Amino acid sequence: MKKLFTYAAIAAFLSLAACGPSQAELDAEKKRKDDSARAADSIKAAEEAAKQKAYEDSVAAAAREQAIKDSLYKDSVEKASKKPGTTKPPKKKEPEKSTEGDPKVGKKKPGAK
Repeated sequence: MKKLFTYAAIAAFLSLAACGPSQAELDAEKKRKDDSARAADSIKAAEEAAKQKAYEDSVAAAAREQAIKDSLYKDSVEKASKKPGTTKPPKKKEPEKSTEGDPKVGKKKPGAK
C-alpha cells in the first residue's frame, strides 16, 4: 500500500509539472510581449510625428494667409496713393438752411390740408 501511495504521489507530481508551460512556450510569450511593446513604441512615434507635421502645416498655412493679407493691404495702399485727389477727405453736404417760418418737417404747416 505504501508503494502504491508513493507511485501515486510521484505521478501526481509529474502530471502537475507537465501542466505548466514549457521553455519554448515561455520564450514565445516573452517574444510576443517584446514585439507588442516595440509595436506600441512605433505607433506612438508615428502619432508624435503626425502631430508635429500637423502643427508645422498649420503654422505654414497661417504664414501664407498672413502674407496674402499683407500683400493685399500693400496693393490697396499703393493703388490709393497713385490716384490723384484721393488724399483729400470727401466733402460733407451742408444741411439746407431754412427760414424761421417754414416747418422743419416737410413744407406744409401742421394742421394744414
